[in-house]
Amino acid sequence: MPAEVAWEGAAFALRVPLAAMAGAGPGQWVWDFRVGRLPVGRWLTDVRDPSAAYPTPFRVHALPGGALVRAHAHFTRTGAFAVTCWDITDAVRESDAPRDLAEETS
Repeated sequence: MPAEVAWEGAAFALRVPLAAMAGAGPGQWVWDFRVGRLPVGRWLTDVRDPSAAYPTPFRVHALPGGALVRAHAHFTRTGAFAVTCWDITDAVRESDAPRDLAEETS
């Protein structure tokens, strides 16, 4: 899925369509980023596990339509840049729903 890239010197920023990425189907999706056929983020290094050496936080984004998407931009074990997306809207609604008192005390 294409995304526009804004360059500022050697740095770049891009906006990714989280709604489309999370709405690809049920469950969690991992999206790899490429420029043409080249994966973004790969470099020669002596770090054996970039995902463990460079941990990144999970973020929750509220989309304009009201959906909540948990996104995690990270490096894979092989050094590629990826974003994991998961639509958590239904899970949050279920956890906020009132519970029967009998269920809580049993």
